[in-house]
Amino acid sequence: MLDEYKHNNNQKKAQLKRLIQYSFQQALKHKIIQSHCQIEFKNKKMKTKSIQIQELNPLLIGQSEVINFYERLF
Repeated sequence: MLDEYKHNNNQKKAQLKRLIQYSFQQALKHKIIQSHCQIEFKNKKMKTKSIQIQELNPLLIGQSEVINFYERLF
């Protein structure tokens, strides 16, 4: 899937980023995941960052290499 993302045009990439953001927000709304995630950036000079899911935006998604999220325990 990541390969497909890399070869898409900017409009498709923007749509995918919004879809990822929406998916995280829905999972949070339905209490499937915890309210924070950890982002590892493509640029290794940038330190791994822990943020609230609500702060996740298309820019951060585009800069990320990995987004770790955490399931809620019931």
